[in-house]
Amino acid sequence: MSKGLVIFLCVSFLVLGMGLSAFVLRPDVGESPATSTKEGEAPGELGSGSPSSVDDFIPTQSNPKNPEEHQRLFNKAVLHLDDKHYDRAINVLKEAIEAHDGHALTYQLLGSAYEARRQYVSAIGAFQRAVELAPREAKAHMGLGVSYLRVEQHPKAIEHLSKAVRLDPGLDE
Repeated sequence: MSKGLVIFLCVSFLVLGMGLSAFVLRPDVGESPATSTKEGEAPGELGSGSPSSVDDFIPTQSNPKNPEEHQRLFNKAVLHLDDKHYDRAINVLKEAIEAHDGHALTYQLLGSAYEARRQYVSAIGAFQRAVELAPREAKAHMGLGVSYLRVEQHPKAIEHLSKAVRLDPGLDE
């Protein structure tokens, strides 16, 4: 894959509105907190790309220390991200990881927050952990590929962006 194709994929990724909100899904049910609606409310736009299953995000060997606290912190971080309070989101996501360190989506969200702060090396670390926990999750590979592109590690960027498109061919549309 050429450098031009990598750039095209990244631009497509961003143009299609798959920035931070593409990584936001409720970890317990596979939907975004913003898409949960109360009676009479319209659904939100977050979480439009669902994983193939919730199990892609929650590994079977995982043993959350405090799942309720993790969920509360995760939802709080989503609100901070929506308000563009990235430093607050990063701190809350780190707390959420302490409550449940085996949850891939939390790491994806952390990677996205680091990306927004232009802390690309930290973003790479978070996305790498998400990929370790959910190797079939296309958006984790996409985030990792974009972060590698930002630090000019083009071979790694190509590897992960290509894998993302193979896992979810709809990403390149």
